[in-house]
This record gives sequence, C-alpha cells and structure tokens, in this order.
Amino acid sequence: CACLVGSEMCIRDSTVILRLLREPAIARVVFYQTAIGIALAMYRTTFSMSVGERFGFDAATLGYYQSAGAVLGVLCNTFLVGWLLAAVGHSESRLLRACGGVLAACFVLYAYVVDTAVGVFVLLVPFSVATSCVYTVATAALSKAAAVGADGDGTTTAGTAIGLGHSSRSLSGIVGPTVGGYIAAARFEYVGVAAAVLALASSAFV
Repeated sequence: CACLVGSEMCIRDSTVILRLLREPAIARVVFYQTAIGIALAMYRTTFSMSVGERFGFDAATLGYYQSAGAVLGVLCNTFLVGWLLAAVGHSESRLLRACGGVLAACFVLYAYVVDTAVGVFVLLVPFSVATSCVYTVATAALSKAAAVGADGDGTTTAGTAIGLGHSSRSLSGIVGPTVGGYIAAARFEYVGVAAAVLALASSAFV
C-alpha cells in the first residue's frame, strides 16, 4: 500500500511539473535561472582558481571577499529588492533582464578590464546586487506565475514551481563548473565571454 501511495504521489507530482513547464511564464523563468545559473557557476569556479595568480589574493583575502559579497546580498535582499522592483513598475521580467545585463557586463569587465584587487572588490558591488536580485525576484516570479495558472491547490502548485527553480540552480551547479573549467583550460578570458553570452541570452527570453 505504501509503495502504491508513493507511486501515485510521484505520478501526480510529475503531472504537475509537466503542466507547469507548459506555462510560458514559468518555462521562461526556469530557463532564465538555469542559463544564468550556469554562467554564475562558471564565473565563481574559475574565479576561485585564478584569483590568487591574477590578483594576489591569499586565503584570508578570498575569505574577506566572499564575506563582503554575502553582506551585500543580505543588504540587497533586505533593503534594495523592493525599491528596485518599484523603480521598474513592479515588473519582475524587467528587473531580471536588467540584472542579466549587469551580470554580463561584470563578466566581461572581470575577464578583460579589471586588473587590480581593488577593482575586484569594486566590481563585487554590482555583481552581488544583481545576483541577489536574480535569485529573489525569480523565485517571486515563479510563485506568482504558478498562482495565476493554478487550477487547483494554488499553494501546492506555487511550491512545486519554486522547487523547479531551486532544481534549476542545482543543475547549474552541476554543469557550470565543468564547462567553466574546460573553457578556462583553453583561455581564461573566454569564460567571461561565455558567461556574458549566457546572461544576455537568458535575459532575452525572460
């Protein structure tokens, strides 16, 4: 009986997931999160590999950098996201497109322009703000789109949609480091170009 119940739940969940992915608004956000998540994973992986050689970061400095990014993320989610959404007319799509453009610029600047440790920390500000907005606003967009398209239990459907978003981030964490490492082996700067292309492509469809 337990196996039968479990099978029925899996079938029901799979049906809900497929139905959600057929919703254009949800499919666009999931694609956006996956593509931009791969770009971010590529950047972060190669950054940790090259930051010592390129900018002279030791382990302590890298720790300060990561902590500073986390602090900026907290401040952005607490104080900035609502204000930024209001500034773009409460349109999640507009803000996500803007964040994709900012991240694309950061990837290119990091790869070709920034050549000092100070520059890396300065670039951390727009990068952290855009990244925080991406995750927070994309989750809100998924929840809203699922609630609008729900024909049954809207809460359950919204929860499944948010789960899809988190799964796309996990998928990005699997693909991004491998792809980033492969590209970096050819030439480090190509990682910035590839990540920027992914960020812009994702923004075009959201």
